[in-house]
Amino acid sequence: AVAAAYTFFVANPEHLEMQQNLEYYKLMAGVKESDFTDLEARPHMESFRAGVRLYTDEQFLASIELFEKALVQYLQADMECRALCEGPYLFDGYSYMEYNADLFQAITDHYIQILSCRQNCAVELASRPGKEKPIDNFLPAHYDHLQFAYYNTENYEKAIECTKTYLLFYPNDEVMNQNQQYYEAVLGDQLARHIDARERVQVYINSSLLEKELLYFANEVFGITFIDPDAWTPENVMPVKLREKQKTERETAARISEEIGNLMKEIEHLVDEKTKESVEIVKMVREGGPVLYDGVQVVMNSKMMNGTQRGLMDGVITPS
Repeated sequence: AVAAAYTFFVANPEHLEMQQNLEYYKLMAGVKESDFTDLEARPHMESFRAGVRLYTDEQFLASIELFEKALVQYLQADMECRALCEGPYLFDGYSYMEYNADLFQAITDHYIQILSCRQNCAVELASRPGKEKPIDNFLPAHYDHLQFAYYNTENYEKAIECTKTYLLFYPNDEVMNQNQQYYEAVLGDQLARHIDARERVQVYINSSLLEKELLYFANEVFGITFIDPDAWTPENVMPVKLREKQKTERETAARISEEIGNLMKEIEHLVDEKTKESVEIVKMVREGGPVLYDGVQVVMNSKMMNGTQRGLMDGVITPS
């Protein structure tokens, strides 16, 4: 019961009733801290987060073991996720009732769906329960942490290997290129030149890029929407027309945003002007002085009526 409640709460951290249940379980006799476990925790994510905690505490040697473990678990989970994409064609709701395609179109639709599913594995594996967005650059982040951790343990061979692996994702990263040059200088060119990036990651990237090219082709030819989940995808993978279209859309969005910003400034200026006018009018109007008409009597003033610019007068309306 404790583990089930905790698992639900991890995925729904704003659920007050379940939070109260967990507080109650903590007070129960026989309930241990170890009972509060997430039954749906993903091994690669748990290892990565534990590694980050140790990394933050500068326990670099211990963090290396967890990051390397997380990488093995991630690649295994990625294989399993991709394998699950090899299922039957999934229709959206009742769209199968109107689906009418020849053999080649049906094969194309099915294969594009499989490729899209495979690409989405990167998002799926970087997602955490109870969080709306996945971790940015999740897989590259492993090698970013590892290169620095290996450097701090003076394992320059591994530091260079992880740096080169990270650069497979972001070859123009200025800081990482500087790190590589530094590590190679410390280790020596003779030893450093024989160290390569991890082959398994190169295979992963090549496979992913081929899938992206096919999906972009389907987007360009068949109009099938594809949203690339990876920030590291080279610009030349996207078709020129689509790049130009997205560039135009970004420029349009930026222009609209600028126009809205200017409009809001104008509105704020007008509001400020109106506020100043109101303040000036208030300053000009003062309570008190003689009543302008004979026979009119002030019964209550603003102070008596608990406010400002208020008054109660008698004799304003005559019988005639």
